[in-house]
Amino acid sequence: WIGHELQTPRFDVQHLEQALVAWRRLRQARGATAVGGSGLFCRHRPEEAEEIWARVKAAYLAACADSGSSAGHIEERINASKACREDFRRRLAEKWYSQRQTREARQRQRLTRR
Repeated sequence: WIGHELQTPRFDVQHLEQALVAWRRLRQARGATAVGGSGLFCRHRPEEAEEIWARVKAAYLAACADSGSSAGHIEERINASKACREDFRRRLAEKWYSQRQTREARQRQRLTRR
């Protein structure tokens, strides 16, 4: 989504409970995952993918803040990375909508043949 993986902040062993809270928060934000496919658009509409990203980003920034990192500085870097990938995400969305139209047209053709 932003061109690289997010690196979850490190927590000292004495802050294990904070680490587990962050891990649960990130898993919940991401939602159910499936094996295979080619990214979020394989199983989600572009709008849903953007909603998932917003939840993951918020959970990630909260984890960073909980670990003592500067969430504001990290958010700036994430936003800059996301902006660099805007064209990529737009092309993915266009491809998704095009494939959806093709599938719907084929389905209509099958129904009219019956």
